Amino acid sequence: MLHHKIIQNTEHDEWVVMLHAVGGSYHTFYKQEVDFQRHFNLLMVDLPGHGGSRDIQNDTEEGLIVFTAKQVIQLMKDLGIPKAHFVGVSLGTIIIHTIMHLDEAKVQSACLGSALTSFDPTLLSLANRAWKVRSLIPYMMMFRYFGHRLLPYPNHQEHLHYFISEGKKMGRENFYQWMDALRHIEMVFENIEIKTIAIPRLYISGEEDISILPHFRKELTRNQYMNYTILKKCGHLFHMEKPEEFNHIALSFLLSHMNEGSSK
Repeated sequence: MLHHKIIQNTEHDEWVVMLHAVGGSYHTFYKQEVDFQRHFNLLMVDLPGHGGSRDIQNDTEEGLIVFTAKQVIQLMKDLGIPKAHFVGVSLGTIIIHTIMHLDEAKVQSACLGSALTSFDPTLLSLANRAWKVRSLIPYMMMFRYFGHRLLPYPNHQEHLHYFISEGKKMGRENFYQWMDALRHIEMVFENIEIKTIAIPRLYISGEEDISILPHFRKELTRNQYMNYTILKKCGHLFHMEKPEEFNHIALSFLLSHMNEGSSK
């Protein structure tokens, strides 16, 4: 079972499942806990190889991303959570999209931050070159390098340092397994057409997410299920940089998709 934290709200029936970015843990949502628990029960998950979850032990042919999505679905079943709203950042959004594809009934709505469906060609080229020399370079040197690529500006530095301190807990093998999985995310999305998924979704990005947002803009659209907003003067980890703004926008969206009579 994936390591997780549960915060229960006895006044409400509905749940929010929170999935973090690569290198993080559920602790990266510490600026969301208080506001979100006023309205929802919270299930905060450490993905495989992160936080308190076990080292990655996926020997299936389906790949680490699909394996992880199935682990989250199984955790919900084990805890008796039939359906939930989802909040994810970066890697978390990939897992949420995969859960939608595998078991659409599990997802009531989703707020997806710094979403990834494919890599910018330049970033992918760097990742592929780094993969080839992984045996020659300490993994934390590579982790720091990609951290600085994702969080390059002075106002990102506080959360870059936090990101790096969390990444040290991953260990070399877990980092490289996730790196390999992310190099091939386009294969995951070959069968997932995000524009036609019949689940309400809000995509949020920081305008300074220069390694991800320009490429993802090509996927962004607005329709009856899909909307997006871009936050000013923040980057890839905007939920940590601008928690009050993010919490307000995300909660407004999630609350608008609660079932009637969900309060006890």
